[in-house]
Amino acid sequence: MQAVSDALPKTFKNTIRKMGFDDINDENGGIELADSSHQHGKIPEADIPLRLSSSNLVKPDMSSGDVIIISALTLHRSAILTSHGRRSTLRIDFSRQVE
Repeated sequence: MQAVSDALPKTFKNTIRKMGFDDINDENGGIELADSSHQHGKIPEADIPLRLSSSNLVKPDMSSGDVIIISALTLHRSAILTSHGRRSTLRIDFSRQVE
């Protein structure tokens, strides 16, 4: 039997998957992604707030059951919750050592 990690392309070496159990949008604090931030490599923790505030933020709406896959290096955060709506998600982190 082939291991799941061996079946994935090497581009999936460090990724985050999020699946929405609820519809997720601006009102219930959807995810905000800093566009192209993964291209800068690992960013020191002290620099993250400035990078986020100066980045173009992508805010994908998700329907229940949708899955997004992003690089683990992508700066991201949850937006502010402006309603009483739910935003339940399942997050799976995947890391693979590349030879």
